[in-house]
Amino acid sequence: SFLQNLVARIKKSNVPYYSILSKMDNMVIPWRSGLIYDDVSENDMVLEDHGHLRLLISPVVIEQVYQWIKQ
Repeated sequence: SFLQNLVARIKKSNVPYYSILSKMDNMVIPWRSGLIYDDVSENDMVLEDHGHLRLLISPVVIEQVYQWIKQ
């Protein structure tokens, strides 16, 4: 219920939210459960080959976060 409430609040907000997901994440199963909306959008980054902790130090992720902040 916590996550359902959080997603409902995010969807009502005017603030843009972003998601970074990996199909190999062994902590977020299934990986699609990390999406705010049902489909992948331009505010989502979906990687094929990163584990959960690798997302924290990945140069690809760091660059994407930088690009989102620059907007």
